Amino acid sequence: MKVRSVCPLCSLCCGLWLTGEREIENLEYDVDHPVNGGALCDKGNLVHKLPYHEARLTTPLIREDDGYRQASWEEALNTAAEKLKESLERHGPASILFLSSGSCTNEENFLLYRLAEALGVKAAPSPLITTGLRRIFGLEASTGTLEGLAEADYVLIYGNPLEQCPVSARYILKAKFENAACLTVVDVRKSRTAWFSNVFLQPKPNTEMLLLAGMLKHLSEKELYDVEYVEKHVKGLKAFKEALAKLSMAKISEATGVPTSAIAGTAEGLARANKPYILYTASVLRHRGAEAVEALASLALLTCLPKEGGGLIALEGPPNAQGVKDLLAEEPKLQNVGFLLALGGLPPGLGKVGFTVSTQQFKPENPSEGVPDLVIPTACWAEKEGSLTNVDRLVQWLERAVKPPSNVKTDFEFLLELAERLGVSLPYKKPEDVWGDLSAMFPAYHNFSLELLKDRPERWGGSILFREKFATRDGFARLPRLSFKAEVLKPDRQYPLIAVTEPRLFSQACKVASSLVEEVLGKPYRYVEVNPADAGELGLEDGCLVKLVADSGESLPLKVLVSSGVPSGVVFAPDYEVCRVRIERLRGEEAG
Repeated sequence: MKVRSVCPLCSLCCGLWLTGEREIENLEYDVDHPVNGGALCDKGNLVHKLPYHEARLTTPLIREDDGYRQASWEEALNTAAEKLKESLERHGPASILFLSSGSCTNEENFLLYRLAEALGVKAAPSPLITTGLRRIFGLEASTGTLEGLAEADYVLIYGNPLEQCPVSARYILKAKFENAACLTVVDVRKSRTAWFSNVFLQPKPNTEMLLLAGMLKHLSEKELYDVEYVEKHVKGLKAFKEALAKLSMAKISEATGVPTSAIAGTAEGLARANKPYILYTASVLRHRGAEAVEALASLALLTCLPKEGGGLIALEGPPNAQGVKDLLAEEPKLQNVGFLLALGGLPPGLGKVGFTVSTQQFKPENPSEGVPDLVIPTACWAEKEGSLTNVDRLVQWLERAVKPPSNVKTDFEFLLELAERLGVSLPYKKPEDVWGDLSAMFPAYHNFSLELLKDRPERWGGSILFREKFATRDGFARLPRLSFKAEVLKPDRQYPLIAVTEPRLFSQACKVASSLVEEVLGKPYRYVEVNPADAGELGLEDGCLVKLVADSGESLPLKVLVSSGVPSGVVFAPDYEVCRVRIERLRGEEAG
């Protein structure tokens, strides 16, 4: 067996080969793949082990009291259907929400949409997938490509792509070392990406929006943008400039801790470059995600998009995040939900939900708030087929390498069986049947046939989007109305430190792969970075186990990594939250 496949861990969708006899035994590098050219990150090198991991879920589970009990498929499907009908009858269609997943194929997410449509309920992307570009451009998509990024002469990076999506380094560093691009990185910590930057802007926690506002204000006041382009393609400039005029550069600099000259210099660098690119990562999720995306899109409108070689890339989240955004425009509203069906696992921070059903590949955590009432075991990426759309709109067909375990179904099969119990007839039997209707729903997919897609990856929209007009009704982009307010966190005696974060574990598969990296390479996938001065004061050293206690009262055991990358008074913990914290060292039995 040798099957071409796609890495399921991040939105790059790197290519690889899965090899073995009756089961997957190893992987080989796909040196001809257009995204990664054979390169894989630490986690990607271990994905062939995921289908056989001990945490793999192989039977439906129903939550009872302090744990789960195993259930038959018949009971699981009947329970899901009965709970949905009950919520529908008692509270109406508005009480039901279906969440699609970037870990599922386009065909599975489309089937979820069709089922929701038949029932008259809402289907939306997971809140882990950021939004904001649609309100500016009329479409939620990167305007450029990774290849275009590699040719840029100025790159503004918001976040930490070299750690969130490591293979992106081949494009970012090519721009820097082969094309002499200036790399400017915005981050609250000096990350691996920041170490390669020419200019590093390190705002105080929760002031990133003010920093972006300062750049926009400088561009606006000095008219460092293509006036003719903006007049021809953009609306809302007058109100946008009026809002910026009310801001003070001196106060922005004071609040963010970034010198006025550095803010102005970044804006001028973007404006004067021939091929400027802006790249942002899932780090936008840590603080006012949609507004941050709108601010970055506004920067791109004024500096990157008027240039023939310029663009914006949204390097975020799970492998099929772009496919989800292509198919579903509805933003999720998680209030007053009586029944929630989430493909690919529940997103964090749900709050109170009546009954939750989650499809997932691995066992759930110990029951507590935020775990599903009904867990449906589903096939992993290597056990199903369908299409995935990556960060720069490259659509690939995922081939099935092996069959799923005997008691496990694909999300596609589960949705068809659930539909049957709900009295909904869907005209599909296998993923290939969906392509015609799917491409009709999102016409950009019409440019290539399913047969062509199975032969090689295809990009919708070409190398540059919006060259002539935007995807809005009138063809104009819109500059947004933004508040540009900073919510500065102030430590106190009880919580003397500020925690910052960035998403890295985009799915359960990503978390399991990270745990494998820890086992094989000894790299912890959950840790807290502490400044050397703070570590000395607290008596901490590399590798010691501590409890990170948030001002919400929640605590998390983590290993310490002493690092000058975080400023004194700030700690960094991936996949955590931005909040006030204190650190307590665990000793003896506590650490055990």
